[in-house]
Amino acid sequence: MMKTQVSNVLLHTQDMMVVVIEARWDDLSVMQGTQDLMLRALFSVADVSFSEQERNDLVEVQRLNQEIIMAVASHKTGLAVQLRDIQQGKSKVSAYRAL
Repeated sequence: MMKTQVSNVLLHTQDMMVVVIEARWDDLSVMQGTQDLMLRALFSVADVSFSEQERNDLVEVQRLNQEIIMAVASHKTGLAVQLRDIQQGKSKVSAYRAL
């Protein structure tokens, strides 16, 4: 049963990476909540032990999560630049109108 849970977490995380590639940021938020619940359930067992394959799968989940975090950070930076540009544009328009 544990093997299925670990496999499901890995598959879900891979789906999350696809969502990132497709820039479906709203979907990612929902999927992150689901992944969190899956991981909590997986590690809620007091004396959990994993096979070597399960450990490898969990390492892959961790690697994918790091990629997702980096992609989200990059997207956030891009949004901040766009917002700054919009604010600067509004300031310029206001200055020209004042002339």
